[in-house]
Amino acid sequence: MRSALLRRVVVLDDVGCVFCEHDWEDVDHLFPGCNFAYNVWIAIYSWLGFVMIQHNQVKYHYVQHGLVCRGKRLSKVCHFIWHATCWCLWLHRNRIIFQEEQADVQLVVWHI
Repeated sequence: MRSALLRRVVVLDDVGCVFCEHDWEDVDHLFPGCNFAYNVWIAIYSWLGFVMIQHNQVKYHYVQHGLVCRGKRLSKVCHFIWHATCWCLWLHRNRIIFQEEQADVQLVVWHI
């Protein structure tokens, strides 16, 4: 995260979110809080048949995501999808930074 690099006094040109360019890039913004990530989550929830209001802190978002699924086995599947979504958001973020790709919700959802 760019905010973590700034705290460690690593000089950066910009510490803003690469997706929305409005807020600081920290874990709570990048994964559940950013409008770009929100749109990815909405697409994933639609695919899973969920309707819910997202929490904007990662730890609560993770717990909430698992509670939607009933049963231990299904909860594990839902948590796996949560991890895959965060991983694909992270990879897309890196491609934007290092390969100059454009932010694309549908591309992230396709990778998930």
